[in-house]
Amino acid sequence: MRKAQRNLEQIFGEHVSQVTILNWLRKYSVLVKEYVKTLKPELSGQWHEDETMLSCEGRGIWFWEMIDEDTKFLVASHISGSRTFEDTVAIFKKGFEQSKVKPKAVYVDGSYVYNGAFNRSFTAGTRAIRRSSSSALE
Repeated sequence: MRKAQRNLEQIFGEHVSQVTILNWLRKYSVLVKEYVKTLKPELSGQWHEDETMLSCEGRGIWFWEMIDEDTKFLVASHISGSRTFEDTVAIFKKGFEQSKVKPKAVYVDGSYVYNGAFNRSFTAGTRAIRRSSSSALE
């Protein structure tokens, strides 16, 4: 809040309290959330999935994200306390549920769990190609 307050003053010469900025965030985040729900982006079907471990109050939390290659739209995200097969299935299923289409390709790193998780999440009929930076998982 302080940085936003300082920027508003330096750039526009306007002094705004931190409480006002917080109230704006509360008000406009609700409006933006409702607007984003109405968006129906045309995804390319080329998704990139990756996960990152974050430290939160001394414990490791995994943040998973799946992004469409062309639109850079966040197809799905997932937070977990582990990096398991079930977590991998969860991010794939969320991607399918939110986009309502099967991907053409999902680009992943070399983790051994992707093959099984992909097969469980995208059943017969999909033409998705799974690749990793180290080898093709077709």
